[in-house]
Amino acid sequence: MTTGQTSLIRRGARRALAASGIVAALLYGWWQAIDAARTPNLPEVKLGAPMTLGRVALTPLSLQVRESSGDGPPSFVLSATLENVTGETQVASFGSPFRLITVKADNVEFGNPKITLLRDRQDLFQLQPRMPEAVEIAWQLPKEWRSGESLSLTFFRQQFKLEDNLYGRSSWLGYSPVARIAVTPETAP
Repeated sequence: MTTGQTSLIRRGARRALAASGIVAALLYGWWQAIDAARTPNLPEVKLGAPMTLGRVALTPLSLQVRESSGDGPPSFVLSATLENVTGETQVASFGSPFRLITVKADNVEFGNPKITLLRDRQDLFQLQPRMPEAVEIAWQLPKEWRSGESLSLTFFRQQFKLEDNLYGRSSWLGYSPVARIAVTPETAP
């Protein structure tokens, strides 16, 4: 009688294992469909095309890899025009972590950039309303990045809500991706 019970237990365990595998496969397929819907195919933008990114309008002008002037690593530089389209002075940190633009190369993530005003070569701390500024946004190149490797820049738009749910007043909320550029940067002369 024990062999019949063992056989029944084994069959039940096998069926439970098979059913859990089927359920896992269905859940994985469902999650892949949800994830694909959450990550939209972003439109490709060209250099020189202005983009409204919530508080600011950004026009990317050129992309270069520059050797460092000192002992530091080389950097990837995006030259752009940046304009505050709101009626108030904006702090130029654009969120923490930096959310205006992100850079990726294969699976290498770049850190936060440094934004420099071209007119006086100083760091950008505040952006005045309706005054377009020529800026350079520079990321240090990670050691894993190889010269000639393609980079992907993703641009994010910040959402404005006239009346938020927490305080009942207008505010700028989270960021969402709106466009991208895939490019192999040229080396600066």
